Amino acid sequence: MRRLLRLLRDRRGNVLLETAFGMAMLATLFMGGVEVARYALLTQKLDRAAMTLGDLLSRNETLTLAEINNIMDAIPHIMEPFDFEASGGIVLSAVQRMQGGDPTVAWQVQQSDHLTISSQIGALGDVAVLPEALNLNDNENLFVAEVYFNFEPMLVTDMVTGSQLYHRGIFRARLMDTLDIEAAPPSP
Repeated sequence: MRRLLRLLRDRRGNVLLETAFGMAMLATLFMGGVEVARYALLTQKLDRAAMTLGDLLSRNETLTLAEINNIMDAIPHIMEPFDFEASGGIVLSAVQRMQGGDPTVAWQVQQSDHLTISSQIGALGDVAVLPEALNLNDNENLFVAEVYFNFEPMLVTDMVTGSQLYHRGIFRARLMDTLDIEAAPPSP
């Protein structure tokens, strides 16, 4: 009985117990902070990739499939350190509004090795689904770059589930009056 009372009065292990609880909380906060930082960086990179694609497409007077492929080849470099080739995909679309008609998807190119993706703007030949605030005038063209990425957490896989992220950039064609549909890239 004396030993039990002495053990209950002994306070030498208090700091160790408090430290154990504190370290567990600090480790959880650290891992969560790392994931939030990775997510924020990935979101920035996806936004930059979509804007870069749309901007580069809108600067050309004419476009060939080879030029479009060259532009898309830059995206894995923009997305570093994330593995875009394994977890990402791109859909590039040209939207055209002819005199008095609805805006339609004139051509579309997709690039994705491991994702099943489809354009949120619409499929080739469909009426384009554009943001409500975006007004497209007669005989005006748009380029839409859509970038997808499957985000998987690195450290807190049990607490956070992965998700597919989506960003898009929409740019008006700067130097093109009309899209040459016959010479346009085919949709894969």
